[in-house]
Amino acid sequence: MGDPLLLLIPGGGYLAAGATLTFRRAGHRPALWIAALVYASLATHIVLLVLRDYSEPTAFVASFREAAVSLSGLLVVAYLIVSRMLQGMGALGLVPAVAGLALVLVAPSLPAVPAPVPPILQSAWFLLHVPLCLLSHLMYAMAGCGAVMYLVVSGLLKARRPIALSGGLPSLESLDRFSHRMAKIGFPLLTAGLLAGMLWSYEVWGQVIPEAPKQVAAFASWGVYAAYFHARNARGTRGRFCAWMLVAGFTLALAGLLLPLVSGGPHRFI
Repeated sequence: MGDPLLLLIPGGGYLAAGATLTFRRAGHRPALWIAALVYASLATHIVLLVLRDYSEPTAFVASFREAAVSLSGLLVVAYLIVSRMLQGMGALGLVPAVAGLALVLVAPSLPAVPAPVPPILQSAWFLLHVPLCLLSHLMYAMAGCGAVMYLVVSGLLKARRPIALSGGLPSLESLDRFSHRMAKIGFPLLTAGLLAGMLWSYEVWGQVIPEAPKQVAAFASWGVYAAYFHARNARGTRGRFCAWMLVAGFTLALAGLLLPLVSGGPHRFI
């Protein structure tokens, strides 16, 4: 792809669809043209991404901006999957809008040709570490959104405000099942990603766990999710307590993504 500004095309499509979904009237079904716009924008996005990374297949790990181009597409794919599993989540329309905003902000600053991957990142363990961790964070983002919706819906039911639920929000049971399913997928991905990262660290620096704030946040989030599964499976805990644990786990995971931007260290590139 010669001109990264072409990414503004799917970015604008995501923004238009997301804004329309977000500000539509409660209870109104989205028009077919919105779904068509999202799918067409995603198809364009994928084609442009493949053309961009053809010469540098691992360019998405080279910088935060390159990663944002791939992550925004994954976010839309996740939105399409979730919209089929949980229908009626009004706030979900923000997801394609966020993906579109990311593309619109990043595209003007991208180089015409992706920069080569630094030698320190050219490791098989690293190329496993990054996709596994990003996919796990994507799963946990969806689990966290489902948990937040669970807390909102349960709060409205507890306050006996049925009018506020007229927008067709999903049931507590479906939200709980969905959040648990996403967490179940994310946990082994995160575990494998952390193990690959430890092997990469040993290969580069000679130590399994480098001392960096991101590692602390990553292992803390892993511990929260492990505690969540113990509480749910071994103790049979359900409801708001488990939802809050998923929110806490994703908060830690998100903090781990943002910490390198201010703390430096081996994860500064992303």
